Amino acid sequence: MHMDPNEVEAQRLRLELRLALLDRREKSKAKFLDFARYAWPEAIFSAHHSKMADAFDRIISGVHNRIGRHTIELHPSILI
Repeated sequence: MHMDPNEVEAQRLRLELRLALLDRREKSKAKFLDFARYAWPEAIFSAHHSKMADAFDRIISGVHNRIGRHTIELHPSILI
């Protein structure tokens, strides 16, 4: 069974797109800022976003295990 070259190219492009999406999803599991970029691709991230994301990453990894009371009140979802 022979496929039309245009169909082969279209299938290749679909597979490349799917691979890129899967790679991006997997990368978003490693760091908070990557997750934020995956979840909100249209957002504009600044230096303070990077600093907060690094702090969240340290909390998750256990490097920084002290969370202030105010943070808990504002962001209970980080404890999940």
